[in-house]
Amino acid sequence: MQVWTPAFHHQFLDGNPANFSAPPGALTALPNGLAVQPTPPPEQRGYAIAPGHSLSYALERTLLGVIGIDIRLDVIVFGSAQDPVDVQVRLDGQAVRAIADFIGPLLRLQFRVGGTTMAASIPLDAESGLFRLHLRWHTHGQGSMWVNDVLRAYQPALQPGLSLPITTIFVGHHSLSVTPAPPRMRVRRFTVKVLRKDDATRLLDDLFPLPRPLPIDPDCAKQVEGLTGAAMVEARQLMATAVTTWTRRWTAGQAHSPFSAEAVAAHEAAVQAGRAFVAFMLGQERADADRFVAQASTFLALLQAVDPARYATLLAKAEEASTRVDLPCITALEPLRRLYESRLTPLSELVRDLAVAAHAVGGPHA
Repeated sequence: MQVWTPAFHHQFLDGNPANFSAPPGALTALPNGLAVQPTPPPEQRGYAIAPGHSLSYALERTLLGVIGIDIRLDVIVFGSAQDPVDVQVRLDGQAVRAIADFIGPLLRLQFRVGGTTMAASIPLDAESGLFRLHLRWHTHGQGSMWVNDVLRAYQPALQPGLSLPITTIFVGHHSLSVTPAPPRMRVRRFTVKVLRKDDATRLLDDLFPLPRPLPIDPDCAKQVEGLTGAAMVEARQLMATAVTTWTRRWTAGQAHSPFSAEAVAAHEAAVQAGRAFVAFMLGQERADADRFVAQASTFLALLQAVDPARYATLLAKAEEASTRVDLPCITALEPLRRLYESRLTPLSELVRDLAVAAHAVGGPHA
């Protein structure tokens, strides 16, 4: 089950620049357009990155509420670099920008999200060859840079709380002027995934499909969304605080780790809780429910220790979301509850057990 949404994926397997996968939209290829060329030999495949060369994709429907971005870019650099060679990725103009400058055996990598940039100068083992770049950002503040599948830089406060619209995707050279010199770089793979505010809800809908559209009055739906949205805002603020508490700015070569013991434990508990929840939704096994509550309790205990007051506020917001739906809305939801009662009962029991565990974290005075 995937929570992140694929926005663009191209592997440049042949001579057709339009052989990619993405949501509906329009591709622009410069300078040669979308003309299909004979498939080159494997060593020559990939999109040329040189002055005036770029691929741009305009989505038909803007991806709204983007709170996470994952960019993977495989590039092959040819020959020894007398002059720097660079490639850029831009999402929605300048809202998100990644710049990779190859200067001999050194890679200068920048990742800009909103108005904040993280940067690192990374020594490479060779001046040429295939390099796999991976950059990721999340609204909780985590910014990460990997090169050849090794983490090389991390930042804990890269635009926390930001939400973006994404309409355009660009990869190419910074210069618009075409030059006759042969390209010294080619893109072998380019993938962009995004995480949106409603992607977790979409995953739950996949696990527990309901008829669409739901037979609920729009005003009632808006009321429910407002209550759950308030709890989610509080949760994300607490998570941003946890990230800055548990992790620190880091670049490869520094003695310390970017991740504290609490960060590692929280990540492991969250991953295991997620796996147990999916297993429970698919199989309705009590053992999976117990495993979910146990792992979630471990995660919540670590989270509560970060900021007990905000944790208590989060619980209050969550409780408010579950108890302040008015009677007309409850009445409107009743036919749906009766229709799916056999499947909803195990889920409601799981939510009840999680609520008990959340309030028990830290003892009776939490």
